[in-house]
Amino acid sequence: MRFLRSWKIRILLFFAVVGPGFITANVDNDANGIVTYSQAGAQFGYQLLWTMIPVTLALIVVQEISARMGAVTGKGLSDLANSPVSPEVLSYSAFLGTSLSPSAR
Repeated sequence: MRFLRSWKIRILLFFAVVGPGFITANVDNDANGIVTYSQAGAQFGYQLLWTMIPVTLALIVVQEISARMGAVTGKGLSDLANSPVSPEVLSYSAFLGTSLSPSAR
């Protein structure tokens, strides 16, 4: 009986830690996605594997920024994205974004 109890606790702890990440990682694994991933893998092989490094770094930066904004404001990223912004700030940021983009040159 003791073994059964410790086994259940270990499984529950495993799913408590891995559960949200496992669900989030498998959200986009539908039939169309699997076909697309298979075709891209067959066509390009390991040639695009290098993109994992900059993508992972970008994800780390976004997670860090989101965590800091959440700690300071007490709001989540979606709440901050939906917060009202003055038209001046919006137009300035749009101008800055378009003028600094590589396609503007």
